[in-house]
Amino acid sequence: MLPHAVSIVTDCVYDEMEQAKPYFRISTDEVTPEFLVTWNIRDALSPLNMARLFLTWSKIIEAATWSKNAEKNWHRSPELGCKIVMVQVLHLRSVNCSKLQSMFGLFAWAHGVSHQVMEFLSHCSLSTSFTGTFNLLKSLADKGIEKGRYIVVFIPHSLGYDNINLSMSIFVEQTGSESSPKLHGVRDRNHMLLSPILPHLHTATRFTMAEIRPTAQQRSLYMHQASISIVQTLLLYSPAFSSYERNQSQLANIPQRPLPPNLCTKFYPLHVSTIEEASVQGNLRVHDDIYITQLKRKPSEMNTYAIPLFADQLTNSRCHGCIIARAGDLTPWLKRQVFQLGMGLFHLQMNLAWCILNKHRYSNGQVGGLSFFFTLLDKKRLNGKKPDYHTLTAALAQIHHGLLLDAWHVKCGKPSLAVFAQSNPTPADLLRIVRDILLDCACPPDVLLRESGPPGNDDNEGSIPSDLDDSDDDAAPQQTATNVPQDKSDPVHQNVQCLLRDLLYFEELTQAISSGDFGRLEDILPDLAALFHSSGSNNYSTEILHLLYNLKKVWTPEFAYVLQLIDKW
Repeated sequence: MLPHAVSIVTDCVYDEMEQAKPYFRISTDEVTPEFLVTWNIRDALSPLNMARLFLTWSKIIEAATWSKNAEKNWHRSPELGCKIVMVQVLHLRSVNCSKLQSMFGLFAWAHGVSHQVMEFLSHCSLSTSFTGTFNLLKSLADKGIEKGRYIVVFIPHSLGYDNINLSMSIFVEQTGSESSPKLHGVRDRNHMLLSPILPHLHTATRFTMAEIRPTAQQRSLYMHQASISIVQTLLLYSPAFSSYERNQSQLANIPQRPLPPNLCTKFYPLHVSTIEEASVQGNLRVHDDIYITQLKRKPSEMNTYAIPLFADQLTNSRCHGCIIARAGDLTPWLKRQVFQLGMGLFHLQMNLAWCILNKHRYSNGQVGGLSFFFTLLDKKRLNGKKPDYHTLTAALAQIHHGLLLDAWHVKCGKPSLAVFAQSNPTPADLLRIVRDILLDCACPPDVLLRESGPPGNDDNEGSIPSDLDDSDDDAAPQQTATNVPQDKSDPVHQNVQCLLRDLLYFEELTQAISSGDFGRLEDILPDLAALFHSSGSNNYSTEILHLLYNLKKVWTPEFAYVLQLIDKW
């Protein structure tokens, strides 16, 4: 009886495998981005499909993997593993049944799996081979290029590219650095016209200090955003305020120019290029490779629309060099004037963190410096030149919030924050204390305001020098030395003042980026330029000034708005 049953089951499994082959067969050309997004093994082997394709085979796998106590075990289920085994066995039967294997091979490549491991997984029928995966990547890249060619013809766009490191060789020293460009889709065609921008560029006047300085409204808005950040720190980290109503209008940030709801920038990846982009000539070649070689555009077709280009500071600096080197050419494309440069916000945030680190590091023995706090937190590795960004930002946030909580404890006027919470302070009470915290703990006295005037001229003491005073109508009233703290005997307090001031700027930059509100970022751009300059990072300071100049002198308001919508790279 048993041999007959085995023969019947064998025939059933054979027929089921033959029947299932068309549902899992796929060729290299059929692997598209849409397939990678939509296909998953849980849907492909849903209970309905299992009953239709693998009625007998699924029962065999289930009997082999499910124990009698499996129904009581809610923490571990072999269901997904069973489905993978079924598809794995189907691939052993026909190498063309490789839907799961294709996706697994691309997943392994994207996470830097070595050549040998990919070949091992291929022999286990879990992945395509290394060569097969490479062919899939080439096919997907070609499909991406075709979409990019359509975009640049019919839809204005922006461009972003940066160097990347690929580690696919078994030898570490053979890994390379290449340029990876991406196209971003832009919606309104007329806002991207180059014709209204170039006349502004040619007729723009000099940038004065009054135009660089933040206006009184911008200063007031930043102080409000910083005040709300300080209050939120108290509400977030003090258990006594866990039940405090946080959604009150007085404790909310003021939106400036937030992104429209549900806005999503579309990305179209292009081929990786082996052209180095760390030089002016290299960037010129990268531009030609992207538009002339890959996207098949003609130079005569590239002179109508501006192309916002988002990159790190080094790439932007080289692009400025490209414009200078091609200044005597004939067309906007040849002059590279079509590229309107924006800042990569992640690079800005990362370099600001390193800037604060270098500015406030001090020595291990100097209380109030970052080295002192890193020692307290047992994070001495952060004293390196360029430590890991995520570890550094986590440590800066910890120091920032710790200093603010201590300031709350000192300024609240109560023995503890718990007692302070029991007094049920109103939002106005909290903001009043925040003002004291800002003035005493985060606003170092201005050097210009501390210095006296010329000898024998007491009337000028503490006034701002006339050569820096190009005030406009909305400038704030001048401060004098009489209302500025003159504490020269407490270097620790002065260190903390400077550190907390810069950490508040970093917090505001982080929140502006995460909320997608470029208006909040624009309010602090002049202060960020000064912060970078004060720490010796003149390159980023100059790049911010370039951006401010374009926003105020060169770009049309419509183009500037479009640039802000897509500056998320």
